Amino acid sequence: KPNFMAEAKLVKTSALARQPDGGLELTITIGRDQVEKAYERALENLTQETEIKGFRKGKAPWQIVEKTVGKERIYEEVLKNLIPHAYVEAVKAQNLTPIVNPQIKPLSLQEGNDWVLLAKTVERPPVELGNYKEEVSRALAAEKIWIPGKPAPQSEEAAAQDKDKKMAKIFATLLD
Repeated sequence: KPNFMAEAKLVKTSALARQPDGGLELTITIGRDQVEKAYERALENLTQETEIKGFRKGKAPWQIVEKTVGKERIYEEVLKNLIPHAYVEAVKAQNLTPIVNPQIKPLSLQEGNDWVLLAKTVERPPVELGNYKEEVSRALAAEKIWIPGKPAPQSEEAAAQDKDKKMAKIFATLLD
């Protein structure tokens, strides 16, 4: 079966709002015509799966299947099919690279109108490392200086402790 969602543009509009905490709120509007197509597709799929007394499986008229299954169940299928595709399309349109799955909240799902969804997600924050190699070298320079009377590590345990101290100093420098 062809996937109409791959052929047509689902998202009518999308708006991005960046939050002070680094989060993103993406408002996605799906056109009414796309919702109707998805509804028909979901109803067609449910018709194929539903057994109704007096009809062979998959052969009942859509109107009867719609009454038997209920619009809520059909709209559940529509949402399951539309949301992932619409979200991906909106993310690409806004040129985003989210690092977590979105939290999606329907804002408006009225029959016969455009649907509006709010997707909350997070993008990877920018990381400025600066000249970290030079800072780490400077912090470890003191360890390289030989001090008379400082005993060289004799055992593996002492060597491991020195290595742990060195790693702690490296991490402290990187965090600074």
